[in-house]
Amino acid sequence: MTYADVFNKVKDTVIGKDTSEIEDMAVQVEITGEGEGIFYIQVQKGDVFVEPYDYKDNCAVIRIPSAELCRICNGEIDFMTAFTLGRLEIFGDGKKASQLKKLFRKQ
Repeated sequence: MTYADVFNKVKDTVIGKDTSEIEDMAVQVEITGEGEGIFYIQVQKGDVFVEPYDYKDNCAVIRIPSAELCRICNGEIDFMTAFTLGRLEIFGDGKKASQLKKLFRKQ
């Protein structure tokens, strides 16, 4: 799996999701392992943005293996379960980063 595969999977999963329960935030995502790279997910005034850039002014950073991130996108594991099991690391504002779970929920 390439970086582009992982990035596009995440983007397809979160774009268009309901953000009514999410505060404005920007979280940088660091993919480790196969397809490693960096991108960010931002919620701003109800819109979701996913861009393949290093976001220096982020609220938090999450670090996760690409395979685990794909499992979250596929609904095979919950975002917070991955965190609890140590498969996902959060640095910075954990409260803001944990809001991502709402974007990855199956609706």
